[in-house]
Amino acid sequence: MPFRNHRVLVVDDNRSVHDGICRTLASPHKPAPEPELFHEPATPKPDFQVYSAFQGTEAVQRVGEARERGTPFAVAFVDLRMPPGIDGVETATKLWQVDPDIQVVICTAYSDLTWSEMSTKLGRTDQWVILHKPFDRIELLQLAQALTEKWALTQQARAQMADLESRVARRTQELVDALDKLKREAAERARAEHEQRSLQRKVEETQRLESLGVLAGGIAHDFNNILTGVLGSASLAKLETTPGSLIDQHLDRIEKSACRAAELCEQMLAYAGKGRIAVKAVDVNALVKDTLELLHASVPRDANLSIDLEAGLPPTMADPARIRQVVMNLVINAAEALTGHPRQVTLLTRRTKLTQSDLAAMSHPGDAVPGEFVSIQVSDTGCGMSRETLRRIFDPFFTTKFTGRGLGLCAVQGIIRARGGALDVTSEIGRGSRFFVCFPTGTAEIRPAPVFPPPAPALPARPDVTILVVDDEPTVRDVAELALRRQGFRTLSAPDGAQAVALVRDTQTRIGGVLLDLTMPELDGVSTLKALRALRPDLKAVLMSGYDQSEATQRFDGLGLHGFLQKPFTIDTLRQKVAILAS
Repeated sequence: MPFRNHRVLVVDDNRSVHDGICRTLASPHKPAPEPELFHEPATPKPDFQVYSAFQGTEAVQRVGEARERGTPFAVAFVDLRMPPGIDGVETATKLWQVDPDIQVVICTAYSDLTWSEMSTKLGRTDQWVILHKPFDRIELLQLAQALTEKWALTQQARAQMADLESRVARRTQELVDALDKLKREAAERARAEHEQRSLQRKVEETQRLESLGVLAGGIAHDFNNILTGVLGSASLAKLETTPGSLIDQHLDRIEKSACRAAELCEQMLAYAGKGRIAVKAVDVNALVKDTLELLHASVPRDANLSIDLEAGLPPTMADPARIRQVVMNLVINAAEALTGHPRQVTLLTRRTKLTQSDLAAMSHPGDAVPGEFVSIQVSDTGCGMSRETLRRIFDPFFTTKFTGRGLGLCAVQGIIRARGGALDVTSEIGRGSRFFVCFPTGTAEIRPAPVFPPPAPALPARPDVTILVVDDEPTVRDVAELALRRQGFRTLSAPDGAQAVALVRDTQTRIGGVLLDLTMPELDGVSTLKALRALRPDLKAVLMSGYDQSEATQRFDGLGLHGFLQKPFTIDTLRQKVAILAS
């Protein structure tokens, strides 16, 4: 047994009894004489190590010192009465104070204390027994043997319990760690799934916006072609009427309506990121201040427009007209949403730093990258919007207004997206809405659109100059040809680039210049002009398109355009732009 301990202390003031117990329990390492006290022959003894004390205080001292040395006693045989010192009961109590594990045998020849009284005085019923004098030698040895084994078993059980508790604690900690790991993994998985769903929603939203942008851009482009025919035909018809006549007035209304339709097309192109822009460094605060009168006029008289502009904002690269359009649209929408009281619209500008996580949390981050931004925030205390409305407010032609066209906010989003900005919208029914718009800061050099010479004055008829009109839209070709012939030019036309190239290659007519559309099937404007210049390096060209001049003309770098004609156009605008071709 690994916890074996046969160290025994005998405590008795009567030397005869004391020596008798010692001889009976004496260790083989310290031979004892034949016991005379019990008048019995010698028998084999266990390997007890016997130590002596003659008073209780001496016993307490020895037990305490032995425990401190790491060689504790297993059993103490203590006489009940040891005058003049402390008795056995008090001795036992003090022994347990210095060594709680020691087993105690109370040796007594008296019966003046009952078991109950002894139990009351000693308390621990599991660590003491009574041995009545005179006692039998075998009884003494059995008792010593049993109690030393009990001490060893107690130590072994305690060690096993400590080991078990340690293993349980260790295993419990392992389970706690495993549970924590599972919780972290579950949380991480939930977060990853949330991010994946969020990313998927953003991808789907981006794809939807791109599809809508392509659709809006295509519709606007086609409408511009149609409007070119309407506006051009109206301009031509006006030349055949008497100014101020009823027909002339009708034609004026047609022209104005066509121009208004062209403005709608421009908003659709802005949504698609292809509207007319003139990018430069913009001071947003200065722009807002310049627009204050219009802003206040946009808000009802019984409402309050609060404007807070942070001083020292860095510039942002944008088209001032587009930024003004964004601010006006947001303020007008906020003002129209006001119901009840308070009726408050607030416009703030701030320098804002956005991290990747900030952008990810925004409802419409677009393609914005982390960095510094100039932010414009417009909030109101109006009626607010439902989730369904929030989801659709940037869709083209979606509106909650009776007279709305549903193009204002979609144009705002297109402008922001085209400049690499971000947008966040929050709203609550009955509490109002907040639009948070961010444009990246910077003064990076923007490649300017080509600078064309100023329009030349109208020239006299030049029947010797032939102008080639290339456009896949028959109405545009017809209007352009009619207008050019009315100015005295001769014209040729082609419905696509391939036929235009063949016409220049095969005709004997000297072509003075080409009026060229940007987007056509098979060969687009760029490819067509390259092919034409391969045949006629000196051929002058004016580009016409419904798209932004900067975007459209940048594709013609190095090809030497001589002008740009924005669709839809009037006859007067056409006359000015093509004059360069006849010079």
